[in-house]
Amino acid sequence: VGETSLLKSQAESLVLQPPQSAKELTGTAKPGYEWQVFWCGRLEDNTEYSFDENAWSQKVTGQDAADPEHCCRVCQANQNCNSWLWKDFAVEAKGKQCIMSGAHPVSKKSTDGFVSGLTYIAAAQTAAESAQHALAKI
Repeated sequence: VGETSLLKSQAESLVLQPPQSAKELTGTAKPGYEWQVFWCGRLEDNTEYSFDENAWSQKVTGQDAADPEHCCRVCQANQNCNSWLWKDFAVEAKGKQCIMSGAHPVSKKSTDGFVSGLTYIAAAQTAAESAQHALAKI
């Protein structure tokens, strides 16, 4: 029993709180807007996120919706954006479309031609929360 408590205590000390995780990512490893230094927080192929309809959102087309990486990059450059959804073809856009949201996804489902993701800060927060939840189960 004592060994389990010690192991749990050591594991908890290694897990960063969400704001600390995000702050760490904004150091020298922060993704830039230029393609040479850009990286996306999270990309999920063939996945359609659903968002809270009351949250901030913005739809973009053209070059900003050229592919999932462009969609993620434009989302990460917008301080209001936490998650995004890229569609290979959207009827209303008559082509590719990127939907940015200020909320975390409320659900997700498998959908061909869609890619969804999180900004690097939202991905770090989600990872830290998952780690804390897992530790609580120990």
